[in-house]
Amino acid sequence: MSREELYGLVWETPMRRLASRFGFSDVGLAKICTKHRIPRPARGHWARLEFGQSVPKAQLPPLAPGEEHLGRVLLDPQEPPEPGRVRVPRSPPVRLPVPEVLSNPHRLVELTGKSLRGAKTDDCGLLHPRAQAALNVVVGPDSVDRAMRILQALILALEAHGARVTNAEKEGPRQSLVEIEGEVVPFSIREGLLRREKELTAAEKKERERFSWNRGPVYLYSPAGSLTLEVHLPSGNGARMRWSDGKKHRLEDHLARIVDAIFQFGEQLKEKRRAAEERRRRREEWEKERAEKLRLIHEEEQRLKKLFAEVDAWHRSRRLRAYIRDVERRIEAAQGPAQPGSSLQKWADWATIHADRLDPLVKAPPSILDEKSKWEHNYGPY
Repeated sequence: MSREELYGLVWETPMRRLASRFGFSDVGLAKICTKHRIPRPARGHWARLEFGQSVPKAQLPPLAPGEEHLGRVLLDPQEPPEPGRVRVPRSPPVRLPVPEVLSNPHRLVELTGKSLRGAKTDDCGLLHPRAQAALNVVVGPDSVDRAMRILQALILALEAHGARVTNAEKEGPRQSLVEIEGEVVPFSIREGLLRREKELTAAEKKERERFSWNRGPVYLYSPAGSLTLEVHLPSGNGARMRWSDGKKHRLEDHLARIVDAIFQFGEQLKEKRRAAEERRRRREEWEKERAEKLRLIHEEEQRLKKLFAEVDAWHRSRRLRAYIRDVERRIEAAQGPAQPGSSLQKWADWATIHADRLDPLVKAPPSILDEKSKWEHNYGPY
């Protein structure tokens, strides 16, 4: 459609509803609008309209010379991805095909299934894969085949859109990971449990009656046959992160939406990473500017400190010279003019030297005080 037509639709229909009509996410459609320089309603636009408020409509800016190719908009959710980028699935089908019989399994499916079948059941009757490279699947013996067929369909759908499924290559809790353009979305498949109260024998009842804190019921657990797929992220921004067998739908019916949700999580993680990198970049720039400003401030403070010290020394030198002159006048008034070599003349010459040493405008004559640091430190003639 034309750029003007999409602009009109964007301001007539909320972005999420319009994006669903074309088989996109609201984020995907927003990127198309940004590419074609189409303004979008700000947050809260539609809510303000519902309350009868007048909301201004941003005008469609004209295209600059050389941007004529942006005048037509291609809305194709299945458009081939750019090199090195994944293609996020949009408008998922009602149900992804799950094989009834597992043939030519994916290497991770084959490895995980083999590891499960070779494991021993735990106290709840569940199998945990033993192989380090296996995926995070914990199910009962009767659910291994079904879990592997679901896993096969899920991995093929994810890889068809450019993602890569792998396991956590490190020690610690086992994880199944979907890598999407450098972002990692962990997930797991687990089987639910049935709980029933254990019937205690007479000997067991008697043994338990010996301890007042141990008289509650004892439960036994066994695989329930229901499977759950869960995405393990700190936050999904309110999005669904868990899908299970229910009364009307089985896990197989949710696979298409699970694939779409995983890619949505990948986009969210990428946006969060970009936002974090931008915050870090801005912080580093601010810290660099802060350090430079503090350096300049420190230099200015030192210059002022030196200036004030020079002014203080200048005033002291002036006061000292005035004092010398006043002493000379008083003594000469009482005893007559000072004779060369007299004690008054020697004192006046000595005091004048130190007045000159204080004055920053006069070249300081040498003094014994210049040797103070030399003789204060007892280094000796070494």
